[in-house]
Amino acid sequence: MAGLTDRALDVFTAQEYEDPAYDPGPPVSIRSLKAAAKRRKRLWLATAFAGLVIGASLHVVLPHKATAVSQLYLVELPGTDPATGMANEVSLLETQTVGEAAMRILHLNPNEPVFSYKGSGVGSSILTINANGTTAAEAETRANAVAQAFLKIRAQLEQKTTNDEIGSLKAQVLSLQAKRNPGSSANPLQQATDFGQITTLRGQIAQDEEGQSAAIRDSIVLDKAYVLPVSAKKKAVKDGLSGLFGGLAFGIAIVILSELLSDRVRARSDVAAALGAPVELSVRRLA
Repeated sequence: MAGLTDRALDVFTAQEYEDPAYDPGPPVSIRSLKAAAKRRKRLWLATAFAGLVIGASLHVVLPHKATAVSQLYLVELPGTDPATGMANEVSLLETQTVGEAAMRILHLNPNEPVFSYKGSGVGSSILTINANGTTAAEAETRANAVAQAFLKIRAQLEQKTTNDEIGSLKAQVLSLQAKRNPGSSANPLQQATDFGQITTLRGQIAQDEEGQSAAIRDSIVLDKAYVLPVSAKKKAVKDGLSGLFGGLAFGIAIVILSELLSDRVRARSDVAAALGAPVELSVRRLA
């Protein structure tokens, strides 16, 4: 240890000198990482190029997915807030119940997972359905099945909701009519009031029945499913750029990891840090 200064002796204990496991190794700085990246430039350039090639050729190797779009025109029940109504329609479309109903329409195995599809609202009346498939025909068939299943289940729910409300209104009408029987003790003024309420309730019943019919009858498939066109060149460029950045990141990660795990001294500053003493003079490698 004759080459070490008193400062170095203060930094390292005797046990650390005897046991190599205590050797912290040279510190890694930003400068050393930059130098490592420059030295191994061929490595990360090669991984970036490989990522570019692999990404650009993925659309040839992997099976292509087709996406079909169908649009529905929906009429809401009277009194429904447009924004809330469309949010509820999208939520209903994406339920397991609608997906399983579409599977039954297509005569698919009910034990299999429901195929991929999603919905989105356009304004307050247009519901868009996007369904995926391995082929264009399969995607179109799936989108049409989802639209059919959705309209059927939606009609059932709206019928139940409206029928419950109409049933409650009819019960009120019967109750008021009982008060107007000839033997009733109600005074003429009260009977006139009850008659006005009965008229109002009957009007509400007729309005609800017409609203239910319109919501079911006028909610239709606006556009049957059609496949969205996909540009092979755009897809190749997009996947190629993704592969390029992925390969570049992979190569840089290898360089950084190698530098962190390496205990090789490469610079004068590393020697100084390891010895805990300044290096007064250094020369290039002599041939």
